[in-house]
Amino acid sequence: MALIHWNRKIVCCGKCQQANKKWVQILAVLLCFVAIVGAFWFFNISPLHSKVNLDNLDESLKGQLIEGLLKLSDIVAERSKPSLGDTSKVYDIESYIEINKLLLKLRHAGIEPSSVQSKPVYEGSFINPDICPEKYAYNKLNGDYPYFYKGFNIVNCTEAPPFHTVLTVVYNFVHYNEKYYKNIPQILHEVNKVYPKLNIIAAVPSKISLNSRDFRDVQLVSLSTGNSEMAVWNKVISRVQTKYVYIGRNVIHFTWFDRLERLVREINNLNAVVVAAAFRTLHSGHWSNGCEQSVFRNYTLAYQYGYSVSAQECLLCHHVHGPFVTKTQLFKHISLDSSISSTSAFAAFFLDIKKYGKIIVSCPDAMAFVTDESQQATSRTDWKDLAYRNQIEKIMLNSGELFEFTCDEAKTHCQKVAGLALSHCCLKELADFVKLVLLKCEEGGMLCEIQEGTLIGTLKFNGVLPWELDADLALHQNNYTAFAEKLKPYFTGMGYKWSSEEPRMHQIFSKNWKVELFTQKRMDTQLLKNQGISGTRINLDGEFVPTSESPGLMGRNRYGAEIYQHALHWSQTGKTSSWDFYGAKKFPPCKTPGHSACLDQYIPDGNIMFKVPRP
Repeated sequence: MALIHWNRKIVCCGKCQQANKKWVQILAVLLCFVAIVGAFWFFNISPLHSKVNLDNLDESLKGQLIEGLLKLSDIVAERSKPSLGDTSKVYDIESYIEINKLLLKLRHAGIEPSSVQSKPVYEGSFINPDICPEKYAYNKLNGDYPYFYKGFNIVNCTEAPPFHTVLTVVYNFVHYNEKYYKNIPQILHEVNKVYPKLNIIAAVPSKISLNSRDFRDVQLVSLSTGNSEMAVWNKVISRVQTKYVYIGRNVIHFTWFDRLERLVREINNLNAVVVAAAFRTLHSGHWSNGCEQSVFRNYTLAYQYGYSVSAQECLLCHHVHGPFVTKTQLFKHISLDSSISSTSAFAAFFLDIKKYGKIIVSCPDAMAFVTDESQQATSRTDWKDLAYRNQIEKIMLNSGELFEFTCDEAKTHCQKVAGLALSHCCLKELADFVKLVLLKCEEGGMLCEIQEGTLIGTLKFNGVLPWELDADLALHQNNYTAFAEKLKPYFTGMGYKWSSEEPRMHQIFSKNWKVELFTQKRMDTQLLKNQGISGTRINLDGEFVPTSESPGLMGRNRYGAEIYQHALHWSQTGKTSSWDFYGAKKFPPCKTPGHSACLDQYIPDGNIMFKVPRP
């Protein structure tokens, strides 16, 4: 069971507390694992197989067993769910699904909680009060060979309300290519044929003439193409009166393959808020489950096709590309942004769902037909609105294509806030500044080396510390006067500010940064040069710059134990100077919870999390 994940805060057995220390995490993982495996062994239950041997248990113990699992499911789903904007807890979706898989197997064995009366158990799904369940129809898997159009059939039930009273289908045809206008009435007739009583709300372009009386249970909303695509979606969604709504994105043909009952059923079965269908393009016939995973951290958003776990033959996703069913009430809490492009708006919508700990799934046995154009590659322009809205400087698509955005486009600037990593463009500004100073120093025949926190940044990140406040360089004391005479006119002429404290230090200021050059009597670069040996150079944001002869040794001896763990700048940790022992501690609480660059989402160690993420 995927109850524990090494890189997550731990939620297990209902009472394991979040732990930041590695040994506490490991101990908690082992204890929880032993407890769970022990329970399976004691009751002779295997979560990996459908057979359950409970002959040795009386009915009371059986009921208590499933009752305990239900409580555990509630704890994982509710107690660890983050509140709005709070990412201090992890909503362990995989754990929730795995627990419910076990619950389903126990229910198949006829076991119910001891506190409630037993209900009918249908193979293949839980009992959903809004839709009749499914049951696999055959005793063998070759029942509908060779086409397999049949297998899971809807079981007749009296508990569920009529389907047309719980779901409304909505379409936005306003921005379809004009060549598809002729398909609009055909699509509406197709829905009427498959679901004779289902309510349909369709936005149609004002330039075409359609009459709602030509269809059954159809509301037509005539709108001009001057309305943004998201504004149109919001208009039609606002008219929905049912509990669930089907968002028919890019649909061009409707058939029984759409299987809307299946999508509604899994909303409750998996405690999901979005259940999407797979899709195929109308003309090329390209099929996809439309399921992607996403990682959003440090101003970078990355997508990758795939799924991490499945249940009920549906895939856990972070982003889906096909039409989907959701609860209508969801749009009151997470809206579609009418002011941005459709690509950006739906991406923002799914990111918000993930941020608030909600579940998105794709059920590939339901399939929609969509326009070929809807699956064409997107452009940087399509994502620009999302970059500005969510402060994203890099977006990597599943294809590997990387879109980069400037500070202005991503609304990220050099805001040095404790607990928040600096933006990429802010870090690059300092790296370029340091490289320029070092270049001019060398061109002038003078000796400069990176030291202090700037050295630590190159040792850890081949760049600048993500929480840096300034840059530190060493300048040979014999070059103090020459440095100012040669370089002050250049830098001040370029708009930089200059300050000097004889005979110890020069300071150069850019718009957002300060580079400090401290004089030093002895420098490794000079000693090596005297021996005819080139000085050591270390990677600073793609360029090798002068440093001490053995930078790793200097860094360790300068800063003491555990230098590759992280600590903020000494001035932010209550120290009186940089000569005090730092001591790696946890990052301070983020002042903007939920931001992609919050440092407190990490343990203070490692550099992988600051690289371009991959899901």
